[in-house]
Amino acid sequence: MIFRAHFHIKDTAVSSRSEPGAMWRMARNDAWLAALLAAVGLMVAACEAADRTVGGAVTPTDADGGADTDSDADSDSDGDTDADGDSDSDSDSGTECAQNDFGLAGVPVDMLIVLDRSNSMCADGLWDPMGTAIKGIVKNMADRIRFGLLAFPTMACGGISEQCKGPYRIDETPRAKIGAANNATWIPLNVGPGGLGCCGGTPTAETLETARTYLDTVGDNYKRYVLLATDGAPNCNDALPLPCTCTSASCDTDATGCLDEQRTTDAAAALFAAGYPVYVLGVGSSSSWSTVMDDIAEAGGTGTHYTANTGQFMDVLEQMAGKMISCDFDLDWASLPPEASDDPTLVNFYCKKKAVDPIGPENLVGLDEACAKGAGWDWVDEDTVRFCDNACALLKEGSCAMVTATFGCASVPVD
Repeated sequence: MIFRAHFHIKDTAVSSRSEPGAMWRMARNDAWLAALLAAVGLMVAACEAADRTVGGAVTPTDADGGADTDSDADSDSDGDTDADGDSDSDSDSGTECAQNDFGLAGVPVDMLIVLDRSNSMCADGLWDPMGTAIKGIVKNMADRIRFGLLAFPTMACGGISEQCKGPYRIDETPRAKIGAANNATWIPLNVGPGGLGCCGGTPTAETLETARTYLDTVGDNYKRYVLLATDGAPNCNDALPLPCTCTSASCDTDATGCLDEQRTTDAAAALFAAGYPVYVLGVGSSSSWSTVMDDIAEAGGTGTHYTANTGQFMDVLEQMAGKMISCDFDLDWASLPPEASDDPTLVNFYCKKKAVDPIGPENLVGLDEACAKGAGWDWVDEDTVRFCDNACALLKEGSCAMVTATFGCASVPVD
């Protein structure tokens, strides 16, 4: 009997394949050998129990009176009630796949949203739609992403000196901790209409430095990312020499209005070096500083920055999140019924656009050992499957909205 399971896939992203340990490969070989020996044993048993021919007539060795070796009422020896020779109860000479729910959960990732709340975010009408988009992504992707929130400048933004200061209070570093149980409600309360509101300048460099310090303390083994959403060039560094490249109309005598690119790219590079890639979303007037935004993204290990107008915030945030989500999936063998095969060499995956689509060679995702061809899937360990680059891309672009798995047939290698 083969067992089929269906998994709905949300937005996903890519991570590179690491070769499983030798013990896992050995276990797979041992499982195959054991299956082979069991099959040989069944063949021997079948030969020993074969019907005997006496004087030209067949004398059965079973109890059903038929000329076969099982105890059903048909003329074959497959143990079912038809005569087609396969192991199911129809007459199509093929093996049916019984459908069963099979536990499969995407391995989550951590995302710290570093959100600009400078005065211009409100003045240019960006704060409310950005907050609405963040609420949407937190709701839609909570099963795949563990979100956190770090807003800047500091919430203690009453005086002139603090309007150019990054977050530093214990209740804002971060404002929402990654993986906190109440984030589904707490993050939406802090962004958009009725949220923290806007104040001050754009101390991006200091905030990214704070992000690095915080991420080092997160106690999980998930991949961590930073998503920086800002509407302007970084400033607020009073140590910069004058004259400088101005980001505001009043920087002739006040260095806090100077472009703080070097410190900001250094902070992004430090995050990336620590294993935390930095994605950059530029909105509003940031288009005037596209080269600076690209430099921050490049230093953060993500190439170029993303841009969005107010009506595009949700779509672009989802696109960015898709780049971060892992293509690793944890399999729950215990969720299979007792009679199902849990042999890892007898698993196949199929990629479907719709739940009603049939499975077959045209949508088979082949086994790709060590993701050598980058086109299929492979085991990370005995409980985790990884979709390789090209298969992962299908998941990200929505061409594969559902993955179906069958259990009981030998895994088919990728072409």
